[in-house]
Amino acid sequence: YLKTVEWFKEKYPKSEYNEIIDFMTADVYQAMAKEPEHTYNDDIVIQKYKEAIAKYPQSPLAERTSLKIGYLALEQGDSLSAIRLFKEHIDNKNFGDKDVLSKDLARMGMGLAFMRLNKWEDSIAQYDDIEKNSKNRDLKVEAAYRRGDVWVRAKNYAKAVDEYQKSLKKYPEGQPYYPNAFYNQAESLFGMQKYPESLDLYRDFVKKFPSSDHAPYAMTRLGELMEIMGADKSRVMGAYLETYFRYGETPSAVIARLRLLSARMKSMKPKESANAVDEIMTLAKKVDLPNMEQFATVMVADGFTQRGEFDKSIDPLSKYY
Repeated sequence: YLKTVEWFKEKYPKSEYNEIIDFMTADVYQAMAKEPEHTYNDDIVIQKYKEAIAKYPQSPLAERTSLKIGYLALEQGDSLSAIRLFKEHIDNKNFGDKDVLSKDLARMGMGLAFMRLNKWEDSIAQYDDIEKNSKNRDLKVEAAYRRGDVWVRAKNYAKAVDEYQKSLKKYPEGQPYYPNAFYNQAESLFGMQKYPESLDLYRDFVKKFPSSDHAPYAMTRLGELMEIMGADKSRVMGAYLETYFRYGETPSAVIARLRLLSARMKSMKPKESANAVDEIMTLAKKVDLPNMEQFATVMVADGFTQRGEFDKSIDPLSKYY
């Protein structure tokens, strides 16, 4: 493609197609940046897009591209640059009035960027603006649901629960599209130690979204909640077993497997318990989740404690520290 572009521009330097080609070329650089054999990166891609916009500010492709580079910066984790790029997009008169759809999408991106910078009130302000002023119903609904996400990240669980409940009541049509309103609400209630309410919401989440990536976590949490609330041990183990049975050795189901192995160590023979310890530590290394080694160590220690082998329980903890 790049060789053909070079040939074409030499042959037709003033072609009307050069406008489209410049934007397409930036797209090609973006595609190549994803290929391991190329040395291009997102910084080069963003620069190519910016050059196309500067050269053809009135192009129908400029609006789409301006929005795209803001989201590229967001994907890179550069939230400050993303905010600046989104603001430039919103202020650009070439893209029409304030209520243009792409400008609402830019505000949505700004809300996410502010949240990642822990600027909670600034993030909420963007979502409030969208819900109040956008002419697009889908974006109004999304903005309402996203406010709960902000307060979850801020660990203000009471506000998060309140926002999700308001959104579910005001925009019930959003329920199938925002499982976060159920899962995050349940997790917030767990953080507030409102265990029966949390249990009910996790159960509701699993029923509504059995194929969600978070469903195994929810089922594992059901087992943990039942254990906290003093349920019969067989029911607790049943929840972990069901999680592992449904979702196998997926990363999100491994936590249930670790809890299951730890709980079963009490009734195992010495050789079986040693194998269980090896399996717990091996599974933990396969999963790219935070603090997995720490969690696995605690599960091993718990298993030995239930066996009454207290020296063996202390040993992995002291080695970890």
